[in-house]
Amino acid sequence: MMTEEDSDDEERSTDEVNVLHEHIFRDVFDPGLGARPHYATVFGVAFDPFTDDSFVSSGADGTVRKWDRPDPEKPHVNTHTWTFDKHPHHLVFHGGEKIFAVGGSDGRVYVHSGQDYTTQYYIEGSNPDRQVSSMTWGKASCSSTVFFATEHTGQNQNDGEAYAANYVAGNHKTMYNFSGVPGGGAVMALDGTGSRLAIVAGQRSNMARQSLLVYEPQVLDAQTVLECHLPEFGYITHPPSLSDECHIMDVQFSPCGRYIAIARDNNCALIYDIRNATLPLHVFGHVTYSREEMEHRFGIRGGTQATYGIASLGWMGHDTLITGGSDGCVRRWDTRRATERMGGQVVARLDQPVAHLSFGDDTQQHRYPLIGRYGGQGLCV
Repeated sequence: MMTEEDSDDEERSTDEVNVLHEHIFRDVFDPGLGARPHYATVFGVAFDPFTDDSFVSSGADGTVRKWDRPDPEKPHVNTHTWTFDKHPHHLVFHGGEKIFAVGGSDGRVYVHSGQDYTTQYYIEGSNPDRQVSSMTWGKASCSSTVFFATEHTGQNQNDGEAYAANYVAGNHKTMYNFSGVPGGGAVMALDGTGSRLAIVAGQRSNMARQSLLVYEPQVLDAQTVLECHLPEFGYITHPPSLSDECHIMDVQFSPCGRYIAIARDNNCALIYDIRNATLPLHVFGHVTYSREEMEHRFGIRGGTQATYGIASLGWMGHDTLITGGSDGCVRRWDTRRATERMGGQVVARLDQPVAHLSFGDDTQQHRYPLIGRYGGQGLCV
């Protein structure tokens, strides 16, 4: 089992990042400390590609917040807030137009447009008792399309759909759904050219049996062009997950489009070469703590809440993968090297599990990742 001492690389602690405390439920009274804020978990963060230093965040307090930095010498400030009836989760900006989308726990994709993103309308799938599990904007010939997947809100029901929809204002209906998606909780990603859409989902009868499917999204009623079965969770020699549900957390194409990285809640990330996806090229892992250790380190009661595993990942260049996990670490991996040991390079260590990462555009002023933290302890910049 990997320990914290397995990685001796330089890292940034929570004291070296800006922590923004705005996603708050209410003040609670602690007999020892008096009144204190009850922070909400940050579900998603995303940079605004049309500004140098702005981003949005979503939280369990039912809000999406826009952050700007009028003074570059001071932390970001919350400049606009949108409130939702149910939790907003996923956030994705359109790369070519001033639009961003919010994936909600009510199964709707809310599209915000206009100079200040104040115009709002929504798209929904055919089943209202679903929540959005993943979404991405189309590119190139599919630039007017938003792709999203849904899952059932019930813990014991693993069903859902994946859709393509036109985002034109006033059009609430989907164009078509993707055939062959085996179950709910699907996570999706589009490659850099917009010509391949990857969807990873568990089977309806067994979430631990998961498939990677690749489509050509520019073809209406798209059929799979590649399908492979991921190793079952017990296949990988690694400390067991704190979760019993075997969820896919994130999936991302590499910039070159040849590789795909998949994050799972057993604290492992798999990398595949889609030209031959029989077995993973790499298996990267974060530290897995016991339930007692999670409570001791992060103050998380009961342990069952600490089920994110590797919650989020992203590529920086063609050969570097960044992952954020439930051990509170953001880690860097060199995919040119064989996997000799777990751990990677720790580039940041937080006092709460990582819930989400977002990466900026190197051509602008986005020189740092955004880190959403679990357990309502704020947003790190």
